[in-house]
Amino acid sequence: MTRLAALPQAWLVLFALAGLGLGWLLPLDLPPLLRGAGLLLVAAGLGLMLWAALTMRRARTTVMPGRRPEALVEAGPFRFSRNPICLGDLILLAGLMPRVRPAGAGADAAPCTAAARPLHPT
Repeated sequence: MTRLAALPQAWLVLFALAGLGLGWLLPLDLPPLLRGAGLLLVAAGLGLMLWAALTMRRARTTVMPGRRPEALVEAGPFRFSRNPICLGDLILLAGLMPRVRPAGAGADAAPCTAAARPLHPT
């Protein structure tokens, strides 16, 4: 059974909620162009996660952390990133923050990266 703390999406939800709380406590008025760019980042993050998941499915291996992989995937987004699903989570979070207008619009991205790092040792 996979622990909840080992799932990157659990960390994404945690830090997205932290960003929403920060946006509620300290709202920041951002230009519409910057908020629109956030939507592009959200779409890019979702696209990267989907591409990675489809690449892993084609290789007939699991997407779930903690499960034994059946193959080493080096194609698709894995040519550029060791963990494109976590990278997609981070890009999505970075795009979501300007939409919720927190004063520290990227401040929760660094702790999210630090929190995910021990879960994926080198």
